[in-house]
Amino acid sequence: NTPTFVLTNANGCDSTVTLDLTISNTTINQIDTTICIGDSLVLNIDSPLGNSCINMPTNLQNGLVGYWSFCGNANDESGNSNHGTVNGATLTSDRFGNLNRAYDFDGINDYISVSDNPTLKFESQNEFTFSYWINASSLSNSQLNMIISKQSGYGNNQNGFNSSVESSSMANYRIMNGSGTTPFGISASPELITINNWYHVALSYSGTEGFAYING
Repeated sequence: NTPTFVLTNANGCDSTVTLDLTISNTTINQIDTTICIGDSLVLNIDSPLGNSCINMPTNLQNGLVGYWSFCGNANDESGNSNHGTVNGATLTSDRFGNLNRAYDFDGINDYISVSDNPTLKFESQNEFTFSYWINASSLSNSQLNMIISKQSGYGNNQNGFNSSVESSSMANYRIMNGSGTTPFGISASPELITINNWYHVALSYSGTEGFAYING
């Protein structure tokens, strides 16, 4: 946008102001009523894409390999540059009603992809935790509702991991090693995911056992 300022002389003050200003999704409130030569101009800027949505508590940053806060984009805020590429998904409001801080997927062909990176290779012997917020407008009763997937191959030759909401509405994750068996799988039973409600899902694997948490 190109801002336009209309100033009116008051009490002999000079109303000529030169300002180069770039605005990106911000609301500017000017609280001064009279501006004279030598005076400073105070602007309050409230941005719906402000830094408040990308900060993470220090105690959660140890070993962090990816953090997608969705502050207007799918960039990785962990410092590991595991940035996402948006394919069809559109920005929407988060669980607090903040604009452009979540993504909406159509459930057909929308997705966000992240390029392969050694920091994201969670083999079955590794320790890892991943979590996400979800608010589903609908859930399939006949197939998996995939949320996160990083795997190669298919069928008995799959290798990697995924997390989904099952047709029974339970959140789960599985680790595959390409041997035709699932080295580990767990579901967050009896907690169920229901539509049009926000849930925080956290999934953790120690190398020998796993845990699934819903809103806890």
